[in-house]
Amino acid sequence: MNADYLWDGTGPVDADVASLEVLLGGLRVGPPASERWVADVIVRPARESRRSSRWWLAMAAMVALTGLSARLAHRAPEGEWAIASLEGSTRVGGRALSGSSSVRVGEWVETDAGARAAIADPAVGTVLIGPGSRVRLTGAGAKHVVEMSRGRIEATIHAPAGVFYVDTPSARAIDLGCAYTLEVDARGGGLLRVTLGYVELAWHGRRSWVPRGATCRIMPGEGPGTPYFADAGSEFAEALRALDAGDGRALDSVLELARARDGLTLWHLLSRTSERERTRVVARLADLNPPPEGLSMAKVMALDAAELDRWLQWMRPF
Repeated sequence: MNADYLWDGTGPVDADVASLEVLLGGLRVGPPASERWVADVIVRPARESRRSSRWWLAMAAMVALTGLSARLAHRAPEGEWAIASLEGSTRVGGRALSGSSSVRVGEWVETDAGARAAIADPAVGTVLIGPGSRVRLTGAGAKHVVEMSRGRIEATIHAPAGVFYVDTPSARAIDLGCAYTLEVDARGGGLLRVTLGYVELAWHGRRSWVPRGATCRIMPGEGPGTPYFADAGSEFAEALRALDAGDGRALDSVLELARARDGLTLWHLLSRTSERERTRVVARLADLNPPPEGLSMAKVMALDAAELDRWLQWMRPF
């Protein structure tokens, strides 16, 4: 365990403590349900009494995790996940869930408006299911796949990258070793917030790479939007929303408001703009994040995957 991270959040992220913090965000008692499901514990600023608050947060998280583990103590048969009702009414495969049980591939898990549940596999991780949600396990072999038709989940995954997936009506979330919240609405759109590690959203060749601290909308029937950091500000976020919705005029605002850290957003826009617009995006990105020596701008304009990846890794905007 990294002591610096435990005390004040400095140094390398300690995965065990960070996972506990994420779990605590969904399990703490007191605030309204809407607030309990905000999984921003990891990126929340703690400027006052940071050492003390983080220590007590970690201790409280361990207590919360102990309680959750007890509820998920049911040993699921191979190919199934353990499931536990945390509060309210939950149905599994049409039957009412009481306490803990197992969920089989193909069975829908449905929570009512005041319910929460948790599913877990010791080799993969834990998924907290929020109120008004409908999810099911569609794969539990080499790849573990959850289908989500509506609602909200909070996933804390420790399996290797590319083992856990969440399918929504308009995107697939591919876990790259992380913790995140994912919301899906009745139209098939949604919102992804990553609190640890990375998630890739994919849909018919359209991909968004979303690191810790970033958010990405899912557009109904169109796939992932353009990711942005949560601290970019509402004006930037709204301009990006308009641009993703097809309002080309919003590009002016996105480029003007972009900070160096928003290179993540501009990098994604390189492959989502016309050649004429791409020239402007490249110029602004280079101004905010000068490219590494020898990077071929001609290849960047041609969307050469290797050169694009090289520039992103050089920026390290996360």
